[in-house]
Amino acid sequence: MKNEKERQTRKDGIKRSLLTFVQVLKQNILPFWGLRRIRKAIEEGLSEPKTFSLDKVKNEMIQEADRVYEFEIQRRTIIENKASSLLHTMGLIITLLTFLIGYLIGKGELIYVSVAMRQILMGAILLVLIYFFISVRCALKVLELLPIHIITPNDLGKLEVNNQLQQITKRKMDETYKNEEVTRIKSNYLWAAQRCFRNGVIILLIIIFLVILTSLSCVG
Repeated sequence: MKNEKERQTRKDGIKRSLLTFVQVLKQNILPFWGLRRIRKAIEEGLSEPKTFSLDKVKNEMIQEADRVYEFEIQRRTIIENKASSLLHTMGLIITLLTFLIGYLIGKGELIYVSVAMRQILMGAILLVLIYFFISVRCALKVLELLPIHIITPNDLGKLEVNNQLQQITKRKMDETYKNEEVTRIKSNYLWAAQRCFRNGVIILLIIIFLVILTSLSCVG
C-alpha cells in the first residue's frame, strides 16, 4: 500500500513537472500561442454591461477614481509607444543584419563554412525571420485602433442635476474598467512581440558567433 502511494506521488510529481515545462516552453518559445482566444474572451466580457452602484461611490473614492481613470488612459499610450519603439528597433537590427550578410558574402567568409553548417545557418536564419515576422505582426496588433472609453461633453449633458459628482465618478469607474480590458489585449500582444523579438535576437547572435568561429577555425 505504501509503495503504491509512493508511485502515485512520483507520477503526480512527474505530471506536474511536465505541465510546468510545457507552460514555460509555450511562454518562451511560442509566446503568441492562444492570444486570439484570450482576446475573444476579453471582448466577450466587455459586451456584458458592468456598472458600479452609486451607493458605493463615497466621497473618499472620488479622487482615487479620477487618478485611476487618467492612469489607465496613460498606460494605453505607454504600451503603444513601446510597440512603436520595438518596430523601430527591429528595423534597425534588420538593416544591420542585411549589412553583415552582405559584408560576409563580399569578403568570401562563408566559403570556409561547411555544407552542413550552411544548412544549419539557413534554417536558423529562417527561424529568425519567422520570429521577427510574428513580432512585427503582434506589435502592429498593439497599434491597432481599438475603442477608447472616455467621458465626453455629451455624456455630461445627460447627467441628472442631483449628485452630479457621484454620477461622474460612477461613469469614470465604468469607463476605467472597459479601458483596462482593452489595454490588457494590447499588453498581451506587446508581451508576445517582445518575447518573439528576444528569441530572434538570441538566435541571430548565435548565428553570428558560429559564422565567426567557423571562419576563424577554417582560416587557422
